Amino acid sequence: MSIRVEPINIDNWVDCSQLRVKPEQERFITSNLVCIAEVQFYPDWAAYAIYAGDQLVGFAMIEGNEAEAWWISSLMIAAEYQRQGYGRLALAALVDLVITQGCTELLVGYANDNTAARQIYQQSGFVELGLDEEGDMVAQLNIAQNS
Repeated sequence: MSIRVEPINIDNWVDCSQLRVKPEQERFITSNLVCIAEVQFYPDWAAYAIYAGDQLVGFAMIEGNEAEAWWISSLMIAAEYQRQGYGRLALAALVDLVITQGCTELLVGYANDNTAARQIYQQSGFVELGLDEEGDMVAQLNIAQNS
C-alpha cells in the first residue's frame, strides 16, 4: 500500500474540504476547509492531500520554518478509510516530507482523550511532553535523534 502527499491546489482543494471523519471524532479536528483557508494567510504553513494510489483518503496541514520546531496542525483520514493503516503511512510520509525541508523537530497536539491519535503518534516515535494551556497533549518527534 502506497501513500503520497500532494500540496493542496486548484484541482484537489474542494475534494479535501469535503472529507469527513466519524461524527464522534469531529470534536478532535478543525475542519479541512478552515485549514485550507488558514494556509492562504501564513506563508510557513502548507496543506496536503493524502492519496492511496489515486484515491483521496485524507488531509494534513503542517506549520513550519527553518527557525523553530515544526507542527503537524492537522492530520485526518476520512471515515471510510480509517483502520486500514493509512494514518500511520500518512504520518510517515509527512515525516519524510518535512525532513527533506530541513525539519529536525516535529510537534503535534491532540485532545488528551483521543486514544487513536495517541497510539499512532507514540508508535511512530513521538514522546508526550505534557498538556498545553488548552488541555491538549503535545508530543514531539526529535528527527535529528531518530535519523
